[in-house]
Amino acid sequence: MDQTSRGSSSIPLDFLHKLRNHFLGTLVLASSKTQDRVEQFLNDGLIDIAAFGEPFIANLDLVERLRNGCPLLKPDRALYCDRGAQGYTDYSAYSIN
Repeated sequence: MDQTSRGSSSIPLDFLHKLRNHFLGTLVLASSKTQDRVEQFLNDGLIDIAAFGEPFIANLDLVERLRNGCPLLKPDRALYCDRGAQGYTDYSAYSIN
């Protein structure tokens, strides 16, 4: 888990290289990385799967947005444990129109 979005420093690139050289299992990175950076990690073989938590909360159509290069909505952390739909299911899908 890369905690950059929570104010921590990102996982150093050299650490991912060392980890990949020693760990032969499936490596999943959950992070606040950009799509370009995640694609680079995948292409370089540093990770096998990219996990998206917060971006998915605000973008229920995340796969389509990433596939089509659409902008991502930012999740509202203030609503995370509010026990209501607001902030979880009321984000709108992207529309090109």
